[in-house]
Amino acid sequence: MKFTVTSLLIFMLFVACNTPKPTTTTVTTTTTQVKEERKLVPWDAILGIWKMESYQVFAPEPNLNENKTTIWEFKNDRDVTFRTTEGKKSSFNKGRYWMNKSIINVDGTLYMFSFESPYDSPNPKPLGEELWLDSNIDPSISNDGPKIYFTKVK
Repeated sequence: MKFTVTSLLIFMLFVACNTPKPTTTTVTTTTTQVKEERKLVPWDAILGIWKMESYQVFAPEPNLNENKTTIWEFKNDRDVTFRTTEGKKSSFNKGRYWMNKSIINVDGTLYMFSFESPYDSPNPKPLGEELWLDSNIDPSISNDGPKIYFTKVK
């Protein structure tokens, strides 16, 4: 009986291993389009003329920039100029700036900067067309400092 069962198992193993299996080869061709990301270098992207769109600060007075057009111009020699126009009156100031990976010091005030909206925007602009400055570097101390939003002037 042992011999018969063993022989049957060996026969079944032999048949199972030698049975040709159908092979199918499927070739799928997929074309993937690689979208090249534009690398944004902050030291180059900050250069140019920026128009202040909004200025948010915790203050009891109304917005001081309500009827004014404020322009900041960052230059290659680390100079920054501030121009404010209100009707026929205008003022002009000049200062210095330096920056590292995420912090910019504009005329002695530190800001965190970003070229992408920190908020979910339904119509985001292309990368490098918006500038967000936030002076609340350490929110554990306070979150009442100025937050400024700029758009690049073409």
